[in-house]
Amino acid sequence: MENFRLFCTNVTSSAFLHLGPPGDVIISLQVNEGILNYTEEIMNAPGFNLFYGYGLTSSSMQWVVANLSCAEAKHNTSGYACVSINSRCVEVNTSDGYYFGYRCKCTDGFQGNPYIQSGCQDIDECLQQDICKGRMCSNIEGSFKCIECPRKTIYDQANNQCTRTKQQVLLIGGYVRVYIGIIIVLLGGFSILLLAFLALFLVRRWRRNVQKQLWRTYFQKNQGLLLEQLTSPDKTNIFSLEELEKATNNFDPTRIIGHGGHRIVCKGILSDQRVVAIKKSLVIEYSEIKQFINEVAILSEINHRNIVKLFGCCLEYEVTLLVYDYISNGSLSQVLHDESRNDVSLSWADYIRIATEAAGALSYLHSAASISVFHRDVKSSNILLDGNYTAKVSDFSASRLVPVD
Repeated sequence: MENFRLFCTNVTSSAFLHLGPPGDVIISLQVNEGILNYTEEIMNAPGFNLFYGYGLTSSSMQWVVANLSCAEAKHNTSGYACVSINSRCVEVNTSDGYYFGYRCKCTDGFQGNPYIQSGCQDIDECLQQDICKGRMCSNIEGSFKCIECPRKTIYDQANNQCTRTKQQVLLIGGYVRVYIGIIIVLLGGFSILLLAFLALFLVRRWRRNVQKQLWRTYFQKNQGLLLEQLTSPDKTNIFSLEELEKATNNFDPTRIIGHGGHRIVCKGILSDQRVVAIKKSLVIEYSEIKQFINEVAILSEINHRNIVKLFGCCLEYEVTLLVYDYISNGSLSQVLHDESRNDVSLSWADYIRIATEAAGALSYLHSAASISVFHRDVKSSNILLDGNYTAKVSDFSASRLVPVD
């Protein structure tokens, strides 16, 4: 077997100058198949011009890289020709079965030149027409895979993708229109609801502003500024109407614990859990405002164990409101005259004690207080009894301050 080396050069035309004897011209070299195609030269020399052209006789032969086995070739790493990553060594036999040598070939799924670095490139099999027979093709390194289209879709061969059927598109379009309609209705409903809440908020705010203005008006009519001048903030608390309404559940009739003249007394519980008695006028008598202010001014200056404690007042209502300490056992008049109070049994000594305590309170008002006070309405209904049946003198609406000379 004859061995030879082949050197290939590019030519731009079929005619070339050859100074040697006629030989063979390589037509093509098939890398993957290992086939060498060539033709014989024909000499034509008119005069002194030597011109050689291709003849009509062509032949082919097999070729190999070297007369080595694949194992021997791989062992010689510096001379191993299959340098591309995705290439493999192929052992070649002659037509009569004798071993010829090896050559290189790109592995399955790759194509190109296995004799250079990165010469074997991936084949995109999905470019072949309908390779997956009605299924979607997905190219992977060195191969491909066929994917079934999802339910209610069909394979679009032109775009190699799964698309919805016409009926499905129409159905989805209908769903989209329905969803858009629902969204529009919801947005409309939400907008209306938002506007309603906004309107309600504005109305409530307007009413509250009106109410506050009304409270300020009542405060001025009820001589609130005068009361602030006559009393000190640390002795008299001016309650808001909102706080007293909350304490009495909007002056619920079930909270009424006493009445007389033009006033009622309601039991209430303040936010600090103090139990109080709230005296509320039933009629609007602006002529009695001075009497009301007088009672507040007097009680704010008094601190005695036998005189009912005034916590404060409210001037934000059309009628006057006084807030007292709650006295749990009612008045002495109820104990003496109310037959429903037969559960209360006081001894003669208790009555003497109650009278003595009331007299001591009056003596304090007349002589020991910072300013002399005449009660002017002492009666059993104005003497209250606490949980221990201790006397508490109340109702100073008719009282008068008397300067000490």
